[in-house]
Amino acid sequence: MDISIIVPTYNRKIFLENCLKSLFNQTYPKNQYEIIVVDDGSTDGTREMIKELKTDSNLRYFYQENQGWAAARNLGIKNAKGKIIAFIDSDCLAFPDWLRIIALSFKKPAKAVGGIGGPSVARFYPQNLIARIDQAILNYFIHKFKKGKEVFFLPTSNLSFKKEIFTVIGDFDLSFNREAGEDTEFAWRLKKNGYKLIYEPKMRVEHLQRSTLGSFLLQNFYYGRGIYLVKKKHPDFGNVQSDPLADLQRYFHELFIFPIQFTRIFPRRLEKIMALFLSFLRQIVFFLGIIAGKVKYG
Repeated sequence: MDISIIVPTYNRKIFLENCLKSLFNQTYPKNQYEIIVVDDGSTDGTREMIKELKTDSNLRYFYQENQGWAAARNLGIKNAKGKIIAFIDSDCLAFPDWLRIIALSFKKPAKAVGGIGGPSVARFYPQNLIARIDQAILNYFIHKFKKGKEVFFLPTSNLSFKKEIFTVIGDFDLSFNREAGEDTEFAWRLKKNGYKLIYEPKMRVEHLQRSTLGSFLLQNFYYGRGIYLVKKKHPDFGNVQSDPLADLQRYFHELFIFPIQFTRIFPRRLEKIMALFLSFLRQIVFFLGIIAGKVKYG
């Protein structure tokens, strides 16, 4: 078995079904990959939908009581048979050549490559500018810290690793069961152990963005809280300051400079204004999340 695809899910039955159809229709040989769905306690009929689809022999299903994404991915890793572990979110659609690109990328001679990921091409609900800005912010930070093909982090919505990596550096940290940031923490451990995380632009998935203002702000609050936890566990983590109150000058600088730099990618005036406003709000709730992390974790 070459590749094990792990799809964690929670109450996303409709999205998951479309995700699985995209995985069934890969150009890669069916007998060389498996699909592992890890259901994190769904109550929307996900289990019944999977039973109807399980006529496909390479689909496997595991259920756990709601424990969060880190625990779901770890359960998938534990049961994976492939030499390569590929992660995709249940609200994503894999391009038909997704697995073929992953397999080819790992065959290229490259020193100390531990993980390979690619872009999430956003599919927006009509006129959803918040979703567009949400995706653009993620892409901005990925490329800001990119050196050649090596990146600082990539989200697990489109990411793959050699299975042996998990033996060397361990699984996803369960401390992040209710936080965002388990993928960032894992990427940092990968780097500290001498491995590289590579960005492959041809390894594409389509992400079904459906952001609202509330979900956008809450997500970035959790990002801030998660980043604080990463910094607490790894004091050498990047140049991130875990206490905004200890370096107010730098945080005020980032509060205003990031929105101004970020909005340059939007050509239309109205979009620029909205992007400036939302990215400024993003910075505020992100910093509040860091402070909340300090209160929660000490």
